[in-house]
Amino acid sequence: MPPAQRPGTVSASRLYTVEEGDTLESIADRELGDPSRWAEIFALNRDAISDPDLILIGQILILPD
Repeated sequence: MPPAQRPGTVSASRLYTVEEGDTLESIADRELGDPSRWAEIFALNRDAISDPDLILIGQILILPD
């Protein structure tokens, strides 16, 4: 049985490499099936992304479960 998560935490499961034209919203839509989940991607990658509107081609992002 997996350890209990603290409220408000997001569990990571895979990596994604940013491609030309990507936004956090488009990645969330394509990879997670819900564009509103962009904030989860941002939360998991706060150490690498200071501005959610500025992601770089080739950047590797952690995606939530």
